[in-house]
Amino acid sequence: MKIVRLTIALLLLQMVAKAQWAASWNPGQNLLQARSQHQLLALPDGRVLAAGGWGGSIHLLNSEINDGGVNGGLFQWDLSAGPMNSAHTTGAGVLLNNGKAMIIGGYTGSANTNVCELYDTATQIWDVVDSLTQGRSFHTATVLLNGKVLVTGGYDGTSNLTSCELYDPIANSWTNTVSGLTTGRSYHTATLLSDGRVLIAGGFNPTAGFQLSSVEIYDPVTNQFSSGPGLTDARAWHAASRLADGRVLVSGGEHFNGGSPFAYNGMTSCEIYNPTSNSWTAAANLPAGACYNQQFTLVGNRVVMIAGAGQTNYSGTFTYSPSATYVYEVGANTWTDQPMTLDGRMHFAAAQINDSLVMVCGGIGLRETEYLKVDIQTGVRVFASTNKVIVYPNPGTGSVSFQCTEDISTSEVMVIDFLGKKTNAPIRPISNTRIEINLTGQPAGIYSVQFAKDGKNAASRKIVHY
Repeated sequence: MKIVRLTIALLLLQMVAKAQWAASWNPGQNLLQARSQHQLLALPDGRVLAAGGWGGSIHLLNSEINDGGVNGGLFQWDLSAGPMNSAHTTGAGVLLNNGKAMIIGGYTGSANTNVCELYDTATQIWDVVDSLTQGRSFHTATVLLNGKVLVTGGYDGTSNLTSCELYDPIANSWTNTVSGLTTGRSYHTATLLSDGRVLIAGGFNPTAGFQLSSVEIYDPVTNQFSSGPGLTDARAWHAASRLADGRVLVSGGEHFNGGSPFAYNGMTSCEIYNPTSNSWTAAANLPAGACYNQQFTLVGNRVVMIAGAGQTNYSGTFTYSPSATYVYEVGANTWTDQPMTLDGRMHFAAAQINDSLVMVCGGIGLRETEYLKVDIQTGVRVFASTNKVIVYPNPGTGSVSFQCTEDISTSEVMVIDFLGKKTNAPIRPISNTRIEINLTGQPAGIYSVQFAKDGKNAASRKIVHY
C-alpha cells in the first residue's frame, strides 16, 4: 500500500511541475443604470447585487441583480423588485452569515446617513434595520468571525471619525466599540485576520497630514483598538487583501505630490503585513502608480489588483489619468499585466464571486461590466459526480472551497482518503451554503468529500490533493 501512495504522490508532483495559471477578462451585460460609488455584493447562490450609487444626476435608490454566470447564465442584469429606502452613495456593504446583504450608511445627496438596510434575496425587498449611532460615509464594514459587523471611521460631513460601531444581527442593534480609533480616518482599509482581529491601515485625514501611515488593530475579545506597526509609506484610497498564508498585502493608493496643480499621484509601492511578527515588509512595486484600487486574493496564490486611476488633479476641474489591472504572484513576488477591456474606471464597484471569479461594474458615467475568470489547467483536479455542489480548488494552500446550491448547514460532511478511511481534515463553515476544507498536512492523493442528510448520501466530490 505504501508503494501505491508513493506512486500517487509522484504523479501529483509531476502535475504541479506542469501546472499553469491563466486568467482572462470577459465582458458581461451592461448595467441597466450607469452608477458609481455603489456597492457590489456576491450573494450565497452565486448571483451579484449592485445597489445604489451615483447615477450622474441623482443618488440612486434602485438595485440590480446579476446572474453571476450561475447555471450557464450570461452575466445579465435585472432590476430587483424593491427600491432601497435611502440613498447610500459611498456607503459600505457586507454579506451577513444569514445570507442577507447589508448596506450601511453613505451619502444621500444632502447628508451622511446613519440608515442601514437588509436585502432579502427571497422577497427581493429592502428592509430598514437599526440605525448607526452616527451617520458616516467612506467608512469600512467587516463581518467578524462571530457574525457581527464592525464599522470603522469614515466622514460625517465635517471631520474624519474616530468612532467605531458593532452590529449584532441577532439583536438587530448597533453599539459603540469600547474604544475608538486613535486617529480619525476615511478611505482606509480594514482586513479580517485569520485569528479574528481586524487590521486598519492608512487612510485620509487632512488635519493629521493628509495620507496616513498609522495602523490600528481591533481585537473582538476586548472590543478595543490598539496601535500597530506603521506602514512604510503613508497612503489612502489604496487596496488590501488577506493572502492564503494569513499575511496581508497592501497595494498602491494616493499620495499628495505637494505641487501645482493640486494633485495626488497613484503609488507604485506595496507592502505585506505579517501578523505573526507584527511587522511590515516591502513587496514588489506595481508596474505603474495606481489609486482608487481594489484587490482580491485568488485561487493559485495570486492577487488581482484593479485600479481606478493613476493620478488625480483638482485644478478647477476634476481630471484623472487611467490606470491598469495587474496580478501578483505571491511566491514569486512579481506583478504582471492583466488588462481589462476598460481600464481606468473611477469609483467602480467590484466583488469576488468565488476563489476564481471576480466581477467589476460601473464607474463614473459607466454601465460596462467585466469579470475575471481564472483557469488552472493542472494542479488540484476536481471530478464532479452530481450537480449539487460546485468546487473551487485552491492549490496554493491545500484548501478547497465548496459553494453549494442548497442549504448544507444540517448536512454531515466527511472527507474520505484514497484508502476509504475518514480523515481529520479541518472543515470550516463559511455560510449555510459554503464550506472550506483544509487538506494541508494530509498525504497527497485522491480524496472524496461526502455530504449526507438524514443518513443518506446527498452528494460527493472527488479532489486530487498534492
